Amino acid sequence: MKLFSFLEANATSYELVQRLVSLNYRVFLRELRIENFFNPRKSYLDVGCGTGFLRDYLREADYLGVDLNPKYIAAAQRKRGNYFQVGNALELDTISRQFDRVVCVGLLHHLDDGQVRKALTQCCARLKPGGEIFIIDALMPEGKNPVGRALRESDNGAFVRPLAGWKALFAAELDIRALRPAAQWPFDYVFLRATGRCTAGNTLVERPA
Repeated sequence: MKLFSFLEANATSYELVQRLVSLNYRVFLRELRIENFFNPRKSYLDVGCGTGFLRDYLREADYLGVDLNPKYIAAAQRKRGNYFQVGNALELDTISRQFDRVVCVGLLHHLDDGQVRKALTQCCARLKPGGEIFIIDALMPEGKNPVGRALRESDNGAFVRPLAGWKALFAAELDIRALRPAAQWPFDYVFLRATGRCTAGNTLVERPA
């Protein structure tokens, strides 16, 4: 069994591990705040929302969270209200509206390359004109981080990619505004801010973590 795979069946333990053990939420919030992600005047679609922790920081915003795991959605609804529904990142056309911002945290490393491209296309279709996509996902360490590499290799997601792999996937489907590694020891992450590929005039920005 892959490390942490049991968390898929236990929503409470999933969120506890995220908050207290790996401290993942700290880096997620840090990177999103750098990009002025949180804005109560914007609407948000949180794809792969898990138990919905981002809702805690978007209480004044128009928000919808979707996740394939019904146990996570049930836990999110119990704790955070009726702002969540079961949904598949590969079939977002079941959502009949569009949003200013689509966010995916820790989702895409569970998908192969073809599925990632389809998910990104689905996310783009859910954006309002001028809308943006924000992604934070697992990054395979390339430096001296043996603990992080071992943990990533035992991740329940089978497609943890190095930065170059993520960049190639994102650039094929999106117009990248910001792309960078982000570190929270022992884990590394990739951060992306982008618009749909057809949007012109954006400049790629790569910054060190």
